[in-house]
Amino acid sequence: MGHIVKCILIMISLGACNPPIAEPLNQQPRQPVENSALPGLERQLEISLAEELGRPVSIAIDQAKTVDHWQFVCGRPLETDGRPFDYANSRLSTLSAEQLIDDYFCGLFERTAGGPQLRELAVATTDAPIVDWIETYSLPADLFAE
Repeated sequence: MGHIVKCILIMISLGACNPPIAEPLNQQPRQPVENSALPGLERQLEISLAEELGRPVSIAIDQAKTVDHWQFVCGRPLETDGRPFDYANSRLSTLSAEQLIDDYFCGLFERTAGGPQLRELAVATTDAPIVDWIETYSLPADLFAE
């Protein structure tokens, strides 16, 4: 698949092609995915995010999609009490002060005989790391489509 096509697919899946509007027109806000529907993944994400951010977190999963043996999960890190995560008190404090982060994470899991394995994690990045993931793992494009 050509590089331009991959970029377009990623931009569409991340909503980058949708113009911002002040109020949604007849659209329901995206509901968080019920974390209990993702057995084994939530805890792995919380542990990995805590390692990346330097302190404990909880999570809100906003998107989860499974295609073949791959699962793509995105959401937001939260404080352990459920408040929005304060990046200023994390390993990303410098980037936060410079406003060089986005408040989200995405994880790529592979289902194996031993259970789901976290293969990649992107935390608060302003770029689209899934471009590299597509190439590295030969991922199906459907995994990133809404």
